[in-house]
Amino acid sequence: MFKERRVVLGWGAAIASWVGIGQAQAAAGAVSVHDTSLRSADAEKEILHILHSLHSAFEREDLEYVSELVSKRDFLACFEIDNDGAPTFVESREHLLTFLSSMFKDYGSSVLSVKTDPRVPHAAIASENFGVTVEQCVIDTKLDTGEIESKNLRGTTAFRREADGWKIVHWHVSYA
Repeated sequence: MFKERRVVLGWGAAIASWVGIGQAQAAAGAVSVHDTSLRSADAEKEILHILHSLHSAFEREDLEYVSELVSKRDFLACFEIDNDGAPTFVESREHLLTFLSSMFKDYGSSVLSVKTDPRVPHAAIASENFGVTVEQCVIDTKLDTGEIESKNLRGTTAFRREADGWKIVHWHVSYA
């Protein structure tokens, strides 16, 4: 009984805090008391555009562009795309660039092109300062033999608005 009451009180406090935040913002003129959503359609469009530009940079193996999209302050990623399915944890922007550089080198000279094709429309939810995208895509790798290797992937990317624009603070990719 005590454990159940603690859970109920915990949820009650969380809801009261959320309502309190909404009312404080309404008093400040940010939102109306009746509109408790913090979603921003413009921010959602912006981060989806950045996600698509990240795909293009990946296809070009453009590490410089990727490095500009990733937060210099803090970053955490998990990639579960090794053949054995083992996760690779990436704990900094520098570690990400090293990981991607190694992955691009592993492609070798036998790869003619890499293309990312969305399987379903990407989705986003965002406020003015934080957003998350989800995606399912296929990476088609065209080899010099004419063969195409396809990998079905899913991903989640978290963005934070920083002084110089939207930056990626989290990235997760795994086999679908």
